[in-house]
Amino acid sequence: MYNIQLASSLSGINVHNLRAWERRYSAVSPERDSVGRRLYSKEHVEKLYLLNQLVKEGTAIRHIASNTTEELISMAESKGLEVDLSFESKPNDEQELELSYNAVKLALNFKKFDIISHELNKVLENYDLRKVVFKMLIPSLFLLRDKLNAGEISLEEKQTVVTIIKYYLRKKVFQNNVDLTKASYLVAAPKGDTYEFQTLIASLLLGAHNKQVIYLGASVEADVIAETMAATGSENLIVWGSCQWDQTKGAQLGEYFQSLSAQAPKGAKITVACNGPAPYDFFINDLEISSVKSFEQFDHKLQSNTL
Repeated sequence: MYNIQLASSLSGINVHNLRAWERRYSAVSPERDSVGRRLYSKEHVEKLYLLNQLVKEGTAIRHIASNTTEELISMAESKGLEVDLSFESKPNDEQELELSYNAVKLALNFKKFDIISHELNKVLENYDLRKVVFKMLIPSLFLLRDKLNAGEISLEEKQTVVTIIKYYLRKKVFQNNVDLTKASYLVAAPKGDTYEFQTLIASLLLGAHNKQVIYLGASVEADVIAETMAATGSENLIVWGSCQWDQTKGAQLGEYFQSLSAQAPKGAKITVACNGPAPYDFFINDLEISSVKSFEQFDHKLQSNTL
């Protein structure tokens, strides 16, 4: 099934005319999804494409809107028009994710937060998680921040959207954890760091690379992490913090990483990360801890098996 934007793109009919042809001439009768948006079948798109070819040639839409696809093919062939109907049976991930991102933008503009729920659930269940992260999720979070800063949404509305996004991300992360082993990755944010999106996104990327995740969430004490690693036998730890930075927090993180390194099981592979410029390297120079500076670098390391 195709949404209206993709049906418009494939048929060559702009969205305004497409709606008008449906309303005035009953050219096609698309189904509707759970939130009322049009869904077009391949047969609908084929008919719309043929109608558009004939209208561009000079035939009035009112004279042919009720014709069958077979009749339209015959008419088009008699006029020497293009009748290649070899549309792909399914739009690719990039197209769908772009359309979902655009739907999120509209949902934020009109405060239709149920649409955000629908789009998140759809993309997380149906598309490559790496593409979901980089093509939809991260851009949506930046958009949410920008709209709050511009005063286009209130803090309460932002928190509503944040709650929705966290719900679906946590659901997906826990859904993927079915066979925990010592090769699993424990993921947490450091004590005092309550910004959870970084750890959730990191967990999604791990899942996209078929890694099992033990998810501890935000603001986790070093001793809790160490105890969990010992209890589960996990040898891999990702500590992903936010990029908010000041001298006091720097001192606290230095102590935190020292404590974590001392308490972690022998042989543990510890990686600290921040999707930004926070100088974590300064605190781990003398420790057996590696660092990652962006989601892109994290994804690359997972692809190349160098994490």
